Amino acid sequence: MAGEGFIQIQPLEGTPVLAKPAGELRPSTGKICGLDVGSTTCKYSIASAAGELLGQAYERHNTKQAEKVLDFLTRMETQHGLTPEVDRVFFTGSGAGLIAPLVGGKVIQEVVAVAAAVEKLHPNVRFVSEIGGEDMKTIFFSGTGPSKSKQVLMQSACSGGTGTFIEKTARKLDIPTEQLSTMGYDGYTLHKISSKCGIFAEADSNTLLKAGVSVEEIIASLFEAVVYQNLATLTRGNTPLPEILLLGGPNLFFKGLQEAWRHHLAKVWKERNVAIPDDRDPASFIRVPDAALYYAAQGCIEVGRADSPAVGVYQGTAKLRWWIEEGQYEEKKKIGRGGLWTDPAELQGFLERYSKPGGNGSEAAKSNGKERSNGNGHSNGNGNGNGHAQVRRRPRMQLPILGKVSKLGPVVVGCDFGSTTAKAVCMSPDKDLLFSCYALSRGNPIDDAKSLFRQVREAVGDGEILGLAITGYGKDLLKDILGADCPVVETIAHASAGLHYFPDADCICDVGGVDVKIMILNNGAVTDFRLNSQCSSGNGAFLQGVAERFNIPMSEMADGAFRAKAMPQLSMGCGVFLQSDIARVGRQRRFSPGCARFSR
Repeated sequence: MAGEGFIQIQPLEGTPVLAKPAGELRPSTGKICGLDVGSTTCKYSIASAAGELLGQAYERHNTKQAEKVLDFLTRMETQHGLTPEVDRVFFTGSGAGLIAPLVGGKVIQEVVAVAAAVEKLHPNVRFVSEIGGEDMKTIFFSGTGPSKSKQVLMQSACSGGTGTFIEKTARKLDIPTEQLSTMGYDGYTLHKISSKCGIFAEADSNTLLKAGVSVEEIIASLFEAVVYQNLATLTRGNTPLPEILLLGGPNLFFKGLQEAWRHHLAKVWKERNVAIPDDRDPASFIRVPDAALYYAAQGCIEVGRADSPAVGVYQGTAKLRWWIEEGQYEEKKKIGRGGLWTDPAELQGFLERYSKPGGNGSEAAKSNGKERSNGNGHSNGNGNGNGHAQVRRRPRMQLPILGKVSKLGPVVVGCDFGSTTAKAVCMSPDKDLLFSCYALSRGNPIDDAKSLFRQVREAVGDGEILGLAITGYGKDLLKDILGADCPVVETIAHASAGLHYFPDADCICDVGGVDVKIMILNNGAVTDFRLNSQCSSGNGAFLQGVAERFNIPMSEMADGAFRAKAMPQLSMGCGVFLQSDIARVGRQRRFSPGCARFSR
């Protein structure tokens, strides 16, 4: 890995020294505050006019950036005496542009802020890697004195390798954050995990788990992917020379990520003949400062000290409070579009038609308690015969839902062990569906199988199981463990069931946990097949991830969407960009989470 896409850069001679700020420090008697309003967290540092640090804090904002900044400013007014018209505030981060003007603050570009703090605190550092919640940045320093320069590279196409990339995959594996921070890298067998796309990385991790790979090895491989992403794409052929500084929450909190950095950087230096003193361990040139979270905020202070005392004067929180309480709703009227319904009567009619178990809007196909034929020999209720108006399709039988049954005769069992859920059904020899059960996957297909078969055994009782067929991502691991009679390819299983219930179907769309499949049917045969292999936007895992981010139970998502009276315009296609759009909407608070998450 290390030899691809790099060029040799000889170590710089001499010792780099602190570069002078852009302007001379100007006298000021007020305090200076730096706020880093990031994609997932907010940080502040406040210092005296002389640069002495007075306090700092770091908290997640849960997409409510403005509210968290208001909380911070109020706290600093109380605890540190932050005073309007006297003290100054400087902002950086993804949410700075909206919030800073509301309180009189000045916006500092994030890389400029980080570089200012590094040059002040670590004048000998030549390479910086900062990993944030939804982005990554690298800074190369070269030269000394007045000729010292920097080259900045940012990851701008995908969230692969960021903090969200790591945490989302860990949540998929059901690993608490506290445990994740202590998991290591050294000594574990590594496996291939996509480094370029967080969506693919999650799918790769799921596949490895289904194949029986331990979560420790998967997490070690995830740390490997993050470092690879930095070295392969964010160095652009340059060699990171010592000394190295690792910044940002993931670099600070995750022990295994630090170990992966030390391993790969030492390997790169050895391959490229970078001179390292014999009496020093290469790992000693790689530093993770205790305040790694606050460098952007501290950099704002350094930039502010060199700026005019009239710039960034704090104006208080009145306008920010107005924005949170009223302004965002005024702008909401100008942007986006209406909700999913136009009037309460339309919503009520929809709910009555579709909210019942097994209901699908086909009640018009019934007459006096008896279903009528649709004119083609099938009572699936698509209503194109006997003079009835066309209505939506319905199965020839109402599908059973999860629940106890008194007794089942001989049955054939079918199981689908998917990426995020596990399902089982029991059918009679005459293909009548007698029982079904459904459970969220715990990440271990063996545990999923135990959970399902407990329910099946309770339903079947002493009845005979004539056969077992399985499909889904877990079928290859479980087919021998369960003694399955027939492992079935997922597309074949979909087509067989679809044609059984809808003989005249010509298209099947399956929205799964980490994929979306389309099957084109013609005369009872599959003639074409499409699998979403580019992105997970629109699949179940994506929706679940958005729900987790807004702290909304999955069972309440649909209700929240129908309560929304408006919804924003979000990007289509890429799940990462769509998540960024949702985060942007949350930052501006123009729309409630209910409308943002279902606007697609």
